[in-house]
Amino acid sequence: MFGVTAFMVEQRTHELSVRRALGAGPVELMTMLLRESLKPVMVGSLCGLFVSAVGSRVLQSLLFGVSARDPLAFAGAVVVLVVAASTAVLVPARRASQMNPTQLLKLG
Repeated sequence: MFGVTAFMVEQRTHELSVRRALGAGPVELMTMLLRESLKPVMVGSLCGLFVSAVGSRVLQSLLFGVSARDPLAFAGAVVVLVVAASTAVLVPARRASQMNPTQLLKLG
């Protein structure tokens, strides 16, 4: 996830440089990148919850000590995924938002 996010940010350096030159601050750029990168994670989490809730009946016989529809297990999986995705997005977004606009324009 880190590699994909870093590549996405690298591809958008020209756009980021223009936004930065027009007055967008580092926090605004980082917020924008985080929001856009975490949308697919949230959609995927919701789809995964739906599929796992439907498929849990099939796996009922393989589970020991936990019910097939344990809300704590579902919530824990989503939390771990979102935290990992946020961490993977945060590093490249922070790096891009703290660059000097003139450096970004030269790179873009």
